[in-house]
Amino acid sequence: KEQGFEFEIVNEIDSTNSRIKKRLNSLNHKFVLAAEAQTKGRGRQNRSFVSHESKGIYCSVLWKMPFDAQQVRWFSLMSALALAQAILKVTGLRVDIKWPNDLYLRGKKIAGILIESELNPEQTEIALILGFGINVYKQDFEGELKDKVGTLEDFCDLSLDRNKLLIEILKEFDKTCKVPYTSESRLTYSRFNRLPQKKLRIQKNDYTFEAYLLGINEEGYMECIKENGEIMSLTVEEIHFV
Repeated sequence: KEQGFEFEIVNEIDSTNSRIKKRLNSLNHKFVLAAEAQTKGRGRQNRSFVSHESKGIYCSVLWKMPFDAQQVRWFSLMSALALAQAILKVTGLRVDIKWPNDLYLRGKKIAGILIESELNPEQTEIALILGFGINVYKQDFEGELKDKVGTLEDFCDLSLDRNKLLIEILKEFDKTCKVPYTSESRLTYSRFNRLPQKKLRIQKNDYTFEAYLLGINEEGYMECIKENGEIMSLTVEEIHFV
């Protein structure tokens, strides 16, 4: 155990998130499931996540907390911050967070996060499954991924240790996610958050418009400003960039 986390490590699995979901009621708070490889790794919006054997960190953490909508929104943001700060400490590399929780290095995606949740019947407690994948060692990516995806080793001259990095991530995670939202955490997230310096075409439900992203507000929403000066709040679930 480390920092109160309970570990299980397997060689190969379909998806660490899916496996925790199946065992949700029998697992404790701060249970960690890590795999050397995933055969059906998943990202947001049902995208697949390539998980080459022994080349990255493929892991899910079960986090149980009292249900609070604002804190749950910030949990997603703070999980990305925990990864970013751990990577900085261990490798010296400063990654960019692309809202809400993708991590990039010099334009290449090196890590992604998928959070799934389940409320108890009384809606007083929520179980959050935080799945994250980090491309650590150099590897071959095929097709369109070749120009979009990178690894930590591509940009780091140090000898990288996945176990050391995972332990540091969990330490940061434990520190940042106990109380996800504070004014200090919002400021720290904003320092890592990479906002495009250009007008974006955004689709919110069935409505498409152009706007500039401004940053995260206290509620955990992304704010944008349209050409007419109107400010709108965006959630990850309801918008797409087109």
